[in-house]
Amino acid sequence: MNFPSQKFVSISFQPEYITLVVMEDGVIQSIATKELIQPFDLETLKAERDDSGSLYEILERLGKKININKGCDTGVVLNSGIVTIRKIPVAIGLEDEFIENHMRWEAEQSLVSPLEEFVVEFQRLPFQTPSGNPTYVVIVVRRVVIDFIHSMVHRMGLKLREVDIDIFSSIRVVVSNYDTKPDRISAIIDVQNSYLNFIFIRDREYFLSHFFSIDEESSSSNLSDEGRAVEMILKELRRLIFGHKLGERVDDLSGIFLTGTGNVRRFYESFSSSVNIPVEIVNPFSKVKVAQSVYELEEYSRFPEKIVPAVGMLLKSKYTPVKGGQ
Repeated sequence: MNFPSQKFVSISFQPEYITLVVMEDGVIQSIATKELIQPFDLETLKAERDDSGSLYEILERLGKKININKGCDTGVVLNSGIVTIRKIPVAIGLEDEFIENHMRWEAEQSLVSPLEEFVVEFQRLPFQTPSGNPTYVVIVVRRVVIDFIHSMVHRMGLKLREVDIDIFSSIRVVVSNYDTKPDRISAIIDVQNSYLNFIFIRDREYFLSHFFSIDEESSSSNLSDEGRAVEMILKELRRLIFGHKLGERVDDLSGIFLTGTGNVRRFYESFSSSVNIPVEIVNPFSKVKVAQSVYELEEYSRFPEKIVPAVGMLLKSKYTPVKGGQ
């Protein structure tokens, strides 16, 4: 695996917590997390964008706790709940400029605000449609989010090199640490207190994702009930597999990987015994070197699955300046 050689700070913003991970010379030196009182979402960003209030204070305290130096290269991972992700097939043989314009046009069709208020990025996926046409994934992020991240990182005295989405960071961790068969489809289920995110991997790349709010079941306590949690997850998983023609049943997947909050461990045994395929709670540190002091941290020993997106940022081999900043 390729890691940044100089000191690199990875910051992951999830709706309910923030994680900082520092790596230097390929070794994770420190980890810090903080639960959030106000969720990290668009409403919070709009309320704080003038002075970066409490979020900046939280990051500053975490940075001091783990001795982040000024001027460090930094990557930020955003929760997929505040971005739009679409798969777009295009005709084979089109010019790059035409494809770019087409991607922006496709992105615009789902927006209620002007396209100028968003940052649009896209990437070709390594598989084709049944008719042989290439497929692209398009990511649309509100510019206010990117500008906020730039401002936050700048105030901390750091250098922003990359912005990623937790879906892609989590995929990077799974394919780097586990055997994901290229000819089969596997799934990541990100379990948070208020939502589930189903992520499907094909050819070791993103294939499909689905955001499922727990509120849709009219109960915020579903995940604390082991039986109901397993039933709910399997029901939605079956619907996605059948609806997107990924197979006929859950056991057609090559494996399932669980990430997210401590809720994962509450129902892991019941869930894994309900299917006939491998189920893993993702450990992002299994093939990553860590400093001796990290072994003593609760984030490392008790809930490593919460740190997956932040570690996934560290697995990127190239870092480039991010568009849309101030």
